[in-house]
Amino acid sequence: MSDPLCNYRLGPQWLDLGTLSLTCNRPSIPLILTKITAPVHGSAAAVVAKAPALKIDVIDRGKTGYTGEKITREDYEAAGDDIGCEAEVLMAIGEKESGKLRDLGLGAFDKQHRPTILYERHYFSKATLGKYDKDHHDISAPKGYRLGATPKRRGVAYDDGEHYGLFSWQYLKLARAYALNRDAALRSCSWGKFQIMGDSYAACGYASADAFVLGMCRSEKEHLAALVGFCKANIADALKKKDWQAIAFGYNGNNYKANNYDTDLMINYARFKAAAAGAK
Repeated sequence: MSDPLCNYRLGPQWLDLGTLSLTCNRPSIPLILTKITAPVHGSAAAVVAKAPALKIDVIDRGKTGYTGEKITREDYEAAGDDIGCEAEVLMAIGEKESGKLRDLGLGAFDKQHRPTILYERHYFSKATLGKYDKDHHDISAPKGYRLGATPKRRGVAYDDGEHYGLFSWQYLKLARAYALNRDAALRSCSWGKFQIMGDSYAACGYASADAFVLGMCRSEKEHLAALVGFCKANIADALKKKDWQAIAFGYNGNNYKANNYDTDLMINYARFKAAAAGAK
């Protein structure tokens, strides 16, 4: 029997992924790959491999419980009280992680109401013990993607397999990784307004990566709840002290200086504090 959570749509036809040799077994994540606009034949893995020309989507909004609830100032205050830090510190993290996407019409969610993600190939490689590094180097490698602008050829961006690439490509990378190892793929993306890695699902208070991603699909409020869990488990003291370098290291990793992470947090915090003072 065809499972609507586990189908490719090829033009007007629905094909059961089970018949295409992609293990699905009714995942709790609403996986639905749609908008494939060209005829495709062969295994599911082959379909996904041809994805650059096929415009694959991964998250089916109709099955995620998306509510569209935004985070309020009161929500930030409550979260800060829970951690023991100022609300503006948490706001600064959110601004650093997803504020830059506003000019693209994105933020915590994209235009299709999917949580914004960034795929990290070195997480996938580690989670799968390097099993796919040789044949799928662009989505599985010991080293992460290079920082810097997406390369262009004759003025058109292209995926060289070594850079993160455009945000519109991230779900495509997730789809390809998902076809190889579902759990590892979900854990290898950063999700939502605060770009928390799926690999940190337990620290955020979720029982599995599946449950974490479903939470990220629902609302910004759920993103904030995950942030509180992550911070309490990892960087609560640094947040309380406003130790920007320690926050940056604990949240962004040892390469945080390359992103000016600590400096940007401090600037964001000062801006939010000034705005709050001006509103009184």
